Amino acid sequence: MAVETSASAGGRRVYWLEPDVFDTKPNKSPWVEMSRGLKAHGYDVVIVTGYAREPYRPAGGDVRFDYVPCIKIPCLQRFSLLLSMLPKLMSARKDDIVIVSPSGLIIAPFLRALGIRNIHLDVRTVPVSVHPLKGRAARLLYWRIPMGRLHRWARGASFITARLKQSVEQEFRTLFEDSVIWESGVNAAAFRLPQGQHRPFDSRVRTIFYHGSIAADRGIDTVIEALASLDAEHRECLRFVIVGDGGDLARIKRLAEKRGLKDCVVFEGLKPYEEMPRLIAQADVCICPLPNRPEWNVSSPLKVFEYMACGKPIIVTPIPAHRAVLDGQDFVVWTQGFDAPAFKEAIVYALENVERLAKAAASGPAFVESRYDWRQQAAKLAEYLERKFATAAR
Repeated sequence: MAVETSASAGGRRVYWLEPDVFDTKPNKSPWVEMSRGLKAHGYDVVIVTGYAREPYRPAGGDVRFDYVPCIKIPCLQRFSLLLSMLPKLMSARKDDIVIVSPSGLIIAPFLRALGIRNIHLDVRTVPVSVHPLKGRAARLLYWRIPMGRLHRWARGASFITARLKQSVEQEFRTLFEDSVIWESGVNAAAFRLPQGQHRPFDSRVRTIFYHGSIAADRGIDTVIEALASLDAEHRECLRFVIVGDGGDLARIKRLAEKRGLKDCVVFEGLKPYEEMPRLIAQADVCICPLPNRPEWNVSSPLKVFEYMACGKPIIVTPIPAHRAVLDGQDFVVWTQGFDAPAFKEAIVYALENVERLAKAAASGPAFVESRYDWRQQAAKLAEYLERKFATAAR
């Protein structure tokens, strides 16, 4: 099938394929904010994805989604989404760009058959599952095979960090010499809190806050074990608020009840992205308890950026991704390891020094805005796409 060559009325078209159920994703900001950022650089972005309950539409109506059906069976869901995306791309023009994740490379030959040559590979993480059987199958089907056999079908590539790029190059014994790094970021303006919205320090109960996926590889269970080991005096004056959803939610709830923390640990469920600044505002200290695992060591800590943008003290683990961003910051409390005793020590220190840490955290918004705003990340990707695909339609 021949593709059209006329320019898009709203700017050069980018189809961003996300083979997931978008409405239940705890982390929506990379797609939403990068779409806005690319739009500011003249691109007309359409996010092609699926949904589990109802289509997600961000406030403002300035981000375009095109939802496709899928088979809601775990082992088939991603593949069915990718197949459902193909009809949406039949009207693509010759100069349009299609952004795919590693699993999206599965349909790269079909995209080329449709006349779509401007395929861009975007790699955000390495798949290292804590569920052995399911994890091995997913890694083979959606990582090893497409990245090993099909990555050359993509004409451009981007990575979340240089550490991830190096890891991928080592695993597949190849070089992505012409690529771009765009990290996680934050909408600094949206997350900047007016002074009156911060939690007052005369409150008897201190709040530790976490938001994101609730999974076995996120360190949440270790935080709960640490809270259970606190003495009664500390335990009675704090609560641990968890915002998000995930496959291990029921298990984490049972763990909190088993450890006698039913009244201390508060599960708020999945909340809209737009509500996150208000929710973070109610925290005294935020926590990012990621363990020492390959996928986190090469990542870029999005939640940390959001906590910094809200001017909050942060408890973090000493993984390379955290060190690269937070070394030398006075509002950070580092755990001295990854087990419950290390978290207990960090939590007690944060609670006993919360006012001093909060004053230091006032520098966080300006710091993160100067280096990690989504506009800066979008500018990096937009510049690369323009250079890489500028002559594609000629």
